[in-house]
Amino acid sequence: MKVLLLKAVKGLGKQGEIVEANEGYARNFLIARGLGAPATEGAKVYSANLKRMEQKRLEKVEEELKALTSRIAASSCTISRKAGEDGKLFGSVSNSDIADALAAQGLEVDKKAVHLSDHIKTTGVFTVTVRPGPGHEAAVKVWIVRDGGK
Repeated sequence: MKVLLLKAVKGLGKQGEIVEANEGYARNFLIARGLGAPATEGAKVYSANLKRMEQKRLEKVEEELKALTSRIAASSCTISRKAGEDGKLFGSVSNSDIADALAAQGLEVDKKAVHLSDHIKTTGVFTVTVRPGPGHEAAVKVWIVRDGGK
């Protein structure tokens, strides 16, 4: 039996796809739970509309990621920490600290998007990779300076 999936079903297909399913599974599970509908001509038109809407949504997300990536690449941030005379920090700067510094500039980035090989433990200028989405990567200069207070 051909069924239009109204919601994504693991192991079967994505929303808007028309799939072949056993008649009992389709009637007793998919249709009964609102996960699918019989694949009529109207359902096929609905499926095409869903796919078109999903494509537009993906294009919009892609444009937003490109804009965010270019804004991130054009920015830099300064983080002030307590440090000894030799420039060694009392503690370290992590990816969440860098994400917070970028957020203070209006660049909302998840801390998991900031990639450090290891925590930063000295003052100086560091180049950090930020990946706001799949296939998008930007390099940010991070200035770690010694805190003026004692």
